[in-house]
Amino acid sequence: EFLPSDVKELAALRPRLRADQSPDVPDPIGQDQEFFDQIGSQIAALVRPIIKFCRDVSSP
Repeated sequence: EFLPSDVKELAALRPRLRADQSPDVPDPIGQDQEFFDQIGSQIAALVRPIIKFCRDVSSP
């Protein structure tokens, strides 16, 4: 398991990800409200681990 200790180390993680591990968020522009809602939920789910990482690396 890769446990980066700072933001710089995240760049080293990207090449190690398989295609199915690198989430791609579709662009909702021009789509209906339901699609916007789906993408919003996807973004919210992806942001949670980012926030946790930021908290973890900023804690003394």
